[in-house]
Amino acid sequence: HRPEEKGQLPDGLSPEATRAYEDQLRATAAAGRPSRVYVTPVSWEVGPALRTASFWFLAFSYGINVLVLQAVNTHQVALVAEKLQVSLVVASASLAIVGLASLTGRFVFGAMADRVGQQMIYVFCFAIQVVAVLIVTQARDFTLLTVYGILYGAGYGGVIPMFAALLANYFGPRRFATLRGWV
Repeated sequence: HRPEEKGQLPDGLSPEATRAYEDQLRATAAAGRPSRVYVTPVSWEVGPALRTASFWFLAFSYGINVLVLQAVNTHQVALVAEKLQVSLVVASASLAIVGLASLTGRFVFGAMADRVGQQMIYVFCFAIQVVAVLIVTQARDFTLLTVYGILYGAGYGGVIPMFAALLANYFGPRRFATLRGWV
């Protein structure tokens, strides 16, 4: 089911709001100020989208991110309990920090993406996750563990909305769910 079939638009926008946004994009382009956010002028079908390097870059990068996240989540509590010689309950607090920071990262990096561009934020979020994983391997106290949790969680939280936005902006809304399913 498509919102358009019922006289609605994605995200509950009215036709007037959509036209105003599109007019603003056109005015920005006409004034020679390039938008920091790329939006495809067409909605791609699945086959052609699957034949692009952009789709596979997004799919592969997001897949690696989820793979690392699951590995970290699976082993984090045991690693922390062993390295810091603390109970499993205390060690699991590090996982809670990641979760809370993830929520914050979604909002903060989502807002930043409108100013500096989604691609830049997407890459930046991956970079801070790498730094965070390096920190946790060296953590010998709860302070470094907290720094790790904040960085890793915020980075992961930022990747989530960036991936969805990039996928929608690169390939359009028509086949978004199907393309998301391929990832």
